[in-house]
Amino acid sequence: YCTECYQSATSKHKNHKILIIFLVVIFLCAAFLLIYDSLQRLENRRLKHLSYICILLIFLGQLVFLALIQPSLRYDPLKTFDMAVEMLNTHTISGTYETGYFARYTNNYPITILTYWLLLLFSRCGMPESFFMPAVQILNILCTTGSVWLGYLIFRELKNRRAGVLYLIICVLCPLSYVWAGYYYTATLSMPCLMGILHLYLQFSKTRTPSGHILLGAALGLVLVLGYKLRATAMIAMIAVVLLTGMRLAARLTARKAHAECISILKPYLLPGAAFLLAAALSLGFWSAAVDRYVKFDYKNTGFPAIHWVMMGARWDGAFDQTDEIFTSGFETKEEKTAADKEVLLERIQEAGPAGLIALTGRKLLNTWADGTDSYLAENSSASYSRIYDYLLGNKSG
Repeated sequence: YCTECYQSATSKHKNHKILIIFLVVIFLCAAFLLIYDSLQRLENRRLKHLSYICILLIFLGQLVFLALIQPSLRYDPLKTFDMAVEMLNTHTISGTYETGYFARYTNNYPITILTYWLLLLFSRCGMPESFFMPAVQILNILCTTGSVWLGYLIFRELKNRRAGVLYLIICVLCPLSYVWAGYYYTATLSMPCLMGILHLYLQFSKTRTPSGHILLGAALGLVLVLGYKLRATAMIAMIAVVLLTGMRLAARLTARKAHAECISILKPYLLPGAAFLLAAALSLGFWSAAVDRYVKFDYKNTGFPAIHWVMMGARWDGAFDQTDEIFTSGFETKEEKTAADKEVLLERIQEAGPAGLIALTGRKLLNTWADGTDSYLAENSSASYSRIYDYLLGNKSG
């Protein structure tokens, strides 16, 4: 509704756009300062109860949104879900589905296989096929709500419970906490893994026993690989953990000159590190075996190399472009695809220059967050509309 009002106001008074944005930002900052000031006066027990209320509101709000709007999956989420449904009969991923979608997008094998396992469980429990999509969307709600709760735990440990509750209140008021309830895809399914990596890392300083550190290392390896297989961006959290750990170790080692002292500093990291590597290796082997089992065609030369997405992300707004997809598909081998994409990427970087790359980052942010809905209206345009939808987001909303 706010988005519709803003678009209506700015379309009629374009000169007032900056003023409207400025006033809204001032209002939001003042509102959150008042909320934080109110939280200062609450005792710890009430803050704890408020945190439970907030997470419950987010969970129930998503369920209500899902029931009222009834959004359908589309684009890549629909393709992976549709393939998983088909696998209930074929038990294999098709290389010819949708003009060879899975022959190109090998990165979506894990979510397709995971969805297939879930649907297989649902079907054996007697669930009708018509309930499959709502079922995976409810799983999506659990993932997004769980990641928000992990964020609260991280805030609580890094600062205090009050800061965590403020974070939860912001999430309660954020439209994206609800509008992506039906968007069952890698972006949302990997969120608990990303947040879980950070949360597990923080537990190392609280755990005193060697066995506890080993278990945390193993859990970190499993969560990292699962998140990475769902969506590579989960690796960002692990990169942050490695950098922070490296900086802390470097500071401690620099302060210790004796060789024996340096060994004593590194020793506690050896067994948890070994457990992490072993768990990650076993998990990678597990997913590799799963792909070998369910993918029977040769995708070595048809699959897009990782540099394809970097190249596509360097175009003018950093979004998907079918021209780039057709370009990469036009080369026969993996080596040819990689070389061609690398050449285009370097050309785009050179043409953009430092200032252009900064502007590209800004356009990416605008493309995703400009109206506060993250393209929700476009993604859910195939939803089942109702009178409530018309007044909240439709043609009667403003």
